[in-house]
Amino acid sequence: TTQHNTTHHKLPTQPQPLSKHHTSHQTGWHKLTQPQLQNHHLSSWFSNMALPLSPGEEPLYKKWYRFIADHVDIAIDATNDSECSVHQPSLGEQFQTQSNLDPEGFASELVTMRLLTPCTGRQSVDYLTQLYKSMTNAMRFCPRQSMKRPIYEAVQRSCITLCCSILADEDNVFPPPTGGKTARAAAAHAWMEWECDAEFWSRVITEVQADLSDDFERILLPCLLELRRFVLVADTLEEGMSAVQGLSNAFSFATPDGNLPLKDLVLKQDFMGTATAGKHVETQGFLGPFFTPGVIPDLSSIGQQVSPRFNAAPKLDIKNGQLSRDQVTNFQTPIQTSIAAMWDTLAAICRKLLKTPEGQSKFFDWVAHVYNLNRMRGKLVGQLEGAHQLVASDNFCVNLAATLYQLCRKVVESSKLEQRLKKMNPLFVLDPSCLFDFQSETKLGVTDSEFAEWQADDGRDYTLAKPELVITRQIIATLAISRIGALKSCLQFIDEFRSNRGRLSRIQQQLEAAKAAKHQAAIMQLQPLLHQAIASSLVLEAVITHPALQADMKATACFTTSWLLRLANPTNAPLPLSDDVPDLFANLPEMFVTDSIEYLLFVSRTNADALLEIPGCDRFFISFLSSNKYITVPDERAKIVEVLERSLPESDARYFSSIESNPMTINDLGPALMSFYVDAETIDPYQRPGVRFRLQRVLKHLWQIGDAKQAILERSMHEDTFLRFAMLLINDTTSLLDDAYEAFHNIKSLKEQLTQPAPGENPEELRRTLERTNQQASSYSKLALSTLEFFSTLTATSVVDIFLKPQVVTRTAAMLNSNVRSLFNTKAGELELQDMKAFEFDPLQVARQLAVLFVNCTGIPQNACNDRFLEAVAANERFNVTELRQCASTLRRSGSSHELISGFTRVIELLQVKHAEQAACDEDLGDIPDEYMDPILCTLMKDPVRLPTSNTVVDRHTIVQHLLSFPTDPFTRDPLTEADLVPLPELKQEIEEWKRAKLSS
Repeated sequence: TTQHNTTHHKLPTQPQPLSKHHTSHQTGWHKLTQPQLQNHHLSSWFSNMALPLSPGEEPLYKKWYRFIADHVDIAIDATNDSECSVHQPSLGEQFQTQSNLDPEGFASELVTMRLLTPCTGRQSVDYLTQLYKSMTNAMRFCPRQSMKRPIYEAVQRSCITLCCSILADEDNVFPPPTGGKTARAAAAHAWMEWECDAEFWSRVITEVQADLSDDFERILLPCLLELRRFVLVADTLEEGMSAVQGLSNAFSFATPDGNLPLKDLVLKQDFMGTATAGKHVETQGFLGPFFTPGVIPDLSSIGQQVSPRFNAAPKLDIKNGQLSRDQVTNFQTPIQTSIAAMWDTLAAICRKLLKTPEGQSKFFDWVAHVYNLNRMRGKLVGQLEGAHQLVASDNFCVNLAATLYQLCRKVVESSKLEQRLKKMNPLFVLDPSCLFDFQSETKLGVTDSEFAEWQADDGRDYTLAKPELVITRQIIATLAISRIGALKSCLQFIDEFRSNRGRLSRIQQQLEAAKAAKHQAAIMQLQPLLHQAIASSLVLEAVITHPALQADMKATACFTTSWLLRLANPTNAPLPLSDDVPDLFANLPEMFVTDSIEYLLFVSRTNADALLEIPGCDRFFISFLSSNKYITVPDERAKIVEVLERSLPESDARYFSSIESNPMTINDLGPALMSFYVDAETIDPYQRPGVRFRLQRVLKHLWQIGDAKQAILERSMHEDTFLRFAMLLINDTTSLLDDAYEAFHNIKSLKEQLTQPAPGENPEELRRTLERTNQQASSYSKLALSTLEFFSTLTATSVVDIFLKPQVVTRTAAMLNSNVRSLFNTKAGELELQDMKAFEFDPLQVARQLAVLFVNCTGIPQNACNDRFLEAVAANERFNVTELRQCASTLRRSGSSHELISGFTRVIELLQVKHAEQAACDEDLGDIPDEYMDPILCTLMKDPVRLPTSNTVVDRHTIVQHLLSFPTDPFTRDPLTEADLVPLPELKQEIEEWKRAKLSS
């Protein structure tokens, strides 16, 4: 079966890298060669072995055989036969007649015969890799100058040569490997072993490249394609990881000069494929399939059969929907261990691809291709039924994002932050030829047409220096893929499994309702769904909260927020930010800012103290809260407020305490929050109360910090924004209390309907409505009491002057009178105390806070008497002294402080006097001429002005009060500002003269 050609070759006494030698390609496989014996020590040893035999001494070939028999699995006589060896007595007879056997020829004969003989043990490539490894292990215990070492090396060279022959074999000379695999598939599977022998395969690939260079791709590309095929059909994470490990091992097979032939071969392959939809990137092109293994479940499959890749951890034993911490840890730890190992392996693969400019270009072109096909992934999956079938999976996108985060570690490390930031060039993103499709993204500060005009400037050079390109491209690619991968999964986890409106919460509510109704069929159906949803949440949590991934995301968030601030405030000027937004920032896609905010919000929701690991994010928060020119969407700034609120000490977090001494926190955060309180008016009405509740919580905390409180007080006296803030706070107080009362009445009505349902009414639907209304009542109660308390806190200081300005004081008076009436007459008077307290609504606390407001606004604590406030309250149509006395009496019976009772009683007395004076004045004036009457409030105008948008004449105080809430003409809804008002001094003088004449008569 074997022909030998003789080539002179010096056998080394130590293992050496394989060099070009003794192979040629004929008839589809290597003709084996036989080096002659040259080494002096080896020659001496074999000469001694060839001496005449003593009586009973074994022949030479048997001595050699005994030396290597344990490794080659061949028995040449019956006495040494074993279950795992191939019995070849004829081979022993052949050697018996040869007295001049050389060691390499002898080893080659044994190994070749073992390969050519079908058996049930290891075969083909598997056999050669194991034999080579056993020789390596044997040499570890063999002295350097031992005569055995050259024999081991000779066997290894035979393994290398034979393996090359088998891989190149097109004529099936050697028996096929077990399991129906081809020799090249067997090689690929050998690469998948975690302890793959890199030395053996490096020597094989070096020999193939040296002696069969023309056929290198034909021989070895099928091995790489087998890895790709295997990962596509893998049913478990472990199987997928083995293929990824196989590719990583293949990239480590190096030639003596340090080249990586298989990596270079991969770079010749098509990465893109024919992908035209997001889902195709997982199967098209060479690289995509290696990013698909994972454990994140397809959330659309909850309620159906679980994906096979879901089964990556111990089975959960969930009882009554409860799990112990140990159960959760035991479930999540193996997931995190496995997934982290795969991310590390993928990063190692990509680092080797990025060693050359060609590899960098090809890899990032592919990353851009993935993003472009999946950039709408988040919106599609959330809004379109079956959209998950059109876009790449969570596993693919998270794996790619985690890999890119690892590749960015050196770029974003804090020790070199400033140096790296200088090399971040936003022109990469704004370049019309940018591979990433950012052109259609919403911009931070310009319209699409303005952006197109700016981009069309012929004088702008988008060329980046190499250091700028390397760093900018890597960061932007990471942010882009994170948007569709890791970040998207983080938000999905919060929405689906931590939110009261999420999937897990809905299933729990349905199951509780089924148990309450004793609906056994529904219980049997929902119980498995709940367990499946819990398991899904734990799997997703294990992946996205992996410490390594979160550390990378935090470091990148620190880098990104610093970069954005650098663009927004290039001169590092004091806050607030300039109204002139820099062009580079204004033209930037808003996704970079909004994604940074989304991630910081995710951190605050899962572990607010982790914000301490993101230096500089406090500057990011305060800078962008202080101006509405940079983040124009209030909902995004509202998320910043939520981050701050979740990090308060009252929420058992340490982050806010760590930034309290920061000069920006002291001087700028309070005014920024009060300014945003005004901007929040444009937020969705259903979301707005929650946003303002969080604002109030942060402001209350700042109020306790002396310097921060002083900064708020100083700004409040000089900025018009605070007038609008005061007006909106007044509006919120009334509307939230009204909403709470209405919810209580609705609850009372629904309970009565459930007791005696009307014909045709569905009791189940009534119960669901009652449950929703209960939730609303709790929410409104919490928000109303918080707002009222915040209002009282502000009026205890000089800020009270804002609420007493002419433009605001009538609204303040109306709010107080209206809420006293609601509490003691109309809305709350019909409700039972226990009905309201069940929702943490304490009417006594409301009465107490209203009394505090009356006292503070009148100036009683300062021994003052504010006539403007008293006049406004007494003149208001809802003023009722009886209701005020009832309020005082209730507070007295409830044990309120003497100071409050006496102060409130004094206010009532003053109001009674003022009301009597006004009544007398109104009687003296009699009927007011229509031309002197305010058309909105139907009162005598004091300072008439004309509205240019409708040509209507109104009182200045009335229209200014309206403009503080709505910057429009109340009659036409056209835009209107206070500066647009046209004074009417002649009419004003005429009214004053009419009034004097009436009173004097």
